[in-house]
Amino acid sequence: MHTKKAELPELEIRLYRWFLAQRERNMPVSGDLIRQKALSLSVSLSVAGFKASDGWLQHFKQRHGVRLLKISGEKLSSQPELIDPFKARLRRVIQEHNLNEHQLYNADETGLYWQLLPDKTYVALAEKNSS
Repeated sequence: MHTKKAELPELEIRLYRWFLAQRERNMPVSGDLIRQKALSLSVSLSVAGFKASDGWLQHFKQRHGVRLLKISGEKLSSQPELIDPFKARLRRVIQEHNLNEHQLYNADETGLYWQLLPDKTYVALAEKNSS
């Protein structure tokens, strides 16, 4: 597949560095966020007429191997090595506070989405998962 060459290489270099820094911090990065940062960089680089269009974003992602992954999900969020220590800590808390099974609930299933973070993020080609 042939990918269109970057018309603004300096902008894209800076944008991709910013993108990698965000992912290094495990920050979710949406297409809108990439476009906003690109527009901000275009102003700081005095690039006139840059629009950060959908087409530009698609080409940017292709040029840099950026792909979209789901953030939440059992497979990506699972860390088997943490299960047993969590279960032991939960048992201690239940005993310390004299709780019963009716006082426990799974907050992940409550449906409370106040200021919800995105459930997908763009990741670099080298990233195996989004966490």
